[in-house]
Amino acid sequence: MYGEGKKKLVVTGNSKVEMLTTYATGFKESLMSLQV
Repeated sequence: MYGEGKKKLVVTGNSKVEMLTTYATGFKESLMSLQV
């Protein structure tokens, strides 16, 4: 039971990080296109 909860936490943490990185790259790309 405890292990399962820990796994879920890790998964949600990873997806949050992935979301942030994709958002950051998208933001960077839009900034680049604005500069061009």
